[in-house]
Amino acid sequence: MMRPDDLVTISELLARTGEPLGPSAPAGYQPRSARHVRRRQRRSGWPALIISSLARAALAVLTGLLFWSVAPVVTGWHPTVVLSGSMAPALHPGDVVITRAVPAAKLQPGQVVLVDDPDHPGRLRLHRLVGFDPQGRLILHGDANRSSDSDAIALSAVRGVGVLRVPLIGTPLYWWRSQQYLPVALTGAAVVLLSLLAGCYRPHPSAEAPHRRNKPRRRPAQLGAATVLAVVTAAQLVHPTPARAAYSVKTGNPNSTFSVAYLSCKSAILASNPSLFYRFEETSGTSMADSGPYGFTGAYSTGGVTYRTAGACPRDGGKSMTLDGSSGYAYEAGSVSNPTTFSTELWFRTTSNRGGWLIGMGSTTAGPSAEDDRVLYLTNNGQVGFGVLNGSAKTTIFSSSGYNDGNWHLADATFSPTTGMKLYLDGAAVAGNAAVTAAGNYSGYIRIGYDTLAGWPSAPTSSYFGGSLDEASAYAFVLPAADIYSHYNAGV
Repeated sequence: MMRPDDLVTISELLARTGEPLGPSAPAGYQPRSARHVRRRQRRSGWPALIISSLARAALAVLTGLLFWSVAPVVTGWHPTVVLSGSMAPALHPGDVVITRAVPAAKLQPGQVVLVDDPDHPGRLRLHRLVGFDPQGRLILHGDANRSSDSDAIALSAVRGVGVLRVPLIGTPLYWWRSQQYLPVALTGAAVVLLSLLAGCYRPHPSAEAPHRRNKPRRRPAQLGAATVLAVVTAAQLVHPTPARAAYSVKTGNPNSTFSVAYLSCKSAILASNPSLFYRFEETSGTSMADSGPYGFTGAYSTGGVTYRTAGACPRDGGKSMTLDGSSGYAYEAGSVSNPTTFSTELWFRTTSNRGGWLIGMGSTTAGPSAEDDRVLYLTNNGQVGFGVLNGSAKTTIFSSSGYNDGNWHLADATFSPTTGMKLYLDGAAVAGNAAVTAAGNYSGYIRIGYDTLAGWPSAPTSSYFGGSLDEASAYAFVLPAADIYSHYNAGV
């Protein structure tokens, strides 16, 4: 006679081999083979859980990027896929840029704007606004290009201003438009694979609630693949004509996500690779440290300097130097040959109506130089002038407004034989002269706060600057306008 525990053992054995248990089998029982049991054990184990979780995380990121590239459409904003590298490094091919319409009066240098391409009807161009011509048309410039676009853009051609960048989510469309079909196919296969892997984990039936054990299982992998592919397709279809750039001064705008945001003036300036960088952080003495990569030590005058006054960049926690307007100044200790291409920059604050030298090059370190050139200075009414010695003539461009209002301002001057003279105040271009192609050629020193201004147009009453100076830097190249704006934005 069989014992009850013998019957249990036989039942388990029959269940494992897939044989029916007869009329006494519980309702809803489905026989399982040993192979099926092993597969179910693999799918309910830790490796399957980890793989499934990683695949689902990747799909979640992809879905989130797709959402942000499509969702703004409901607000009337415009998604555009970037198809060229002319805006690198701010934008790359395959990025999706969201633009919104703005009134013409709110267009300002630094914004990334989407316009009808004047050279390719039916296409769009996505470049940075760097200024306006005398007719009020837009002057655009691709960040990676050496010169501004040759055609000025009418206000009526503006589609919108960039407000959001979604990285790389439009890459499949970029590949498709450039006839790179293999990467498109591989991307599709990768999405399908991720969807399948996302559904590879299934908990063991013993871990499920009793009321769910006998319900038919859904197909999460197939449903996931179909959903993601449908969203990808829809996202690509809603994008309008992609934006290109047909041309080979970056700038920025606090309302645009395309300018690089820095947490300090120091980090912004160092990112631009200055030749020298004086922060005026000293507490006493005459030695002035160079925070740049080359260690061009400078010096202060023996008097007329107040150390560690309030600086221009509150996020740095740094300080500035204040000059008395009659004897204080600073200078680079080593002589250098005047560069044919250069940029200079510094922050200043003053209420003086006597003007003064801001930064430039002189032939000596002390006293008035016999020769001076490449100079930024203030007139008596606070206008900022940028001058170069063009042959025997001292040529200067000026800001239209005065800046002796007691607030911090960032002044930048750039020059090269191909771009001419450009002057920027507070991150925006305010004056230029492309006709000037040469500057003086001699060895000299960077002078800060004082040198002679005799003979320069609208020369001020005093060559000594009276006020505060901070974060002075110089570059052996034309500083891109986007960098200039990033430097300004880091200090406000």
